[in-house]
Amino acid sequence: MKTTVIGSYPKIPNYPREERIRKALHQLDKKEITLEQLEKVFQEETLECMREMEKAGVDLITDGQLRWSDEITYFAGRLENVELNGLTRFFNNNTYYRQPVINGKMKWKETGILKDFEFAGKNAKKELKISLPGPHTLAYCALDKSYEDFKKIAKDFAKALNKEMKKLEKAGAKYIQLNEPFTSEFYPNFIEIAFKGVKAKRFLWSYFYDVPETFFDCECVEVVGLDFVEGKKNFDYLKKGLLGDRELGVGIIDGRNTKMETFAQIEPQIRKIEDYVSCDMMWISPNTGLDFLPRENADAKLKNMVEIIKRI
Repeated sequence: MKTTVIGSYPKIPNYPREERIRKALHQLDKKEITLEQLEKVFQEETLECMREMEKAGVDLITDGQLRWSDEITYFAGRLENVELNGLTRFFNNNTYYRQPVINGKMKWKETGILKDFEFAGKNAKKELKISLPGPHTLAYCALDKSYEDFKKIAKDFAKALNKEMKKLEKAGAKYIQLNEPFTSEFYPNFIEIAFKGVKAKRFLWSYFYDVPETFFDCECVEVVGLDFVEGKKNFDYLKKGLLGDRELGVGIIDGRNTKMETFAQIEPQIRKIEDYVSCDMMWISPNTGLDFLPRENADAKLKNMVEIIKRI
C-alpha cells in the first residue's frame, strides 16, 4: 500500500506559531511589502509543509496548495471571461470560496500553477502530485451569466483543464489528480476531455459523498479515489466490480475531524477492501484535503496514518 494526500494542507499553524501567510497578505494590501516578498513567504511556507508531509512518511505528496485561497478560484478565477464574486459556502463546510462569475466564453490562459509546480518539483524529496478541481465541481460552484447550460460550462472547464495539465506534464508532472466533490450531475466524457492526451498517471478523486456508478465509466483514469469516511455506499461499488483493474484511492482518514484514528478502526476496513482490491493497488489517504484541520493536527494525522498502514 502507498500513501498520499488529496491536495491541500493547512495554511495557518497552531498558536503560538505566527500566521505568516495571512500576515504577509495583509501587509501587501497595505503596501508594506512587495509581491516578491510575499512570494518568498509562500515559498518558505510551501517548503515547510512539504517537509512535514515527507517526514510523516507520505509516499506521494503535494505542494500543499498554500497559494490557493480555496479549492475553486485559484484556477477558475484566472480564466478569460471569469471574474470573482463574494464569498460562498463550500458544500456543507464552515469554509468559503469566492464564487467565479462567468461573463462570456471561457478560455484558458496562464494561471500560475505551472510556476508553483516548478518550484515544488525542484524542492520535493518525494514524488509530487498536482491536484486540480474537476470540471463538474467547477461548473457547480460557478455563477453562470452566459452559458445557461451546465454541460457546456463543464465542457469548457474540461478543455481549460486539459491545456493546464498538458503544460504541467511538459514541465515534468508525473501524477495529476482531478478532485470532484460534486458528482450529482456527472458526465464521464468531460473527464475524458480533461485528460485527453495526458500521459501522466491520472487520478480522479471524490469526497464528501457517495459517487454515482458513472464515476467508474472514465476509461482514461488510472486511479479512482473514493471517500470511505462519509461515502458509506462506496464499498458496494467494489463488490460490483466497477473498479475493474484500476488502482483505488482509499480516503479512509477523516480530514475534517481532529480525533485520531486507531489501528483497531482502520485495519478491519482495509481488510474489507482487500477482499476486492489487492494492497499493492491501494493509495491510502485522508478522505478530503487537510486544510479543514489545524496545522499540527494535520501533521499528526499523516504520521498516524503512515504508522497504521505500516502495521497492516
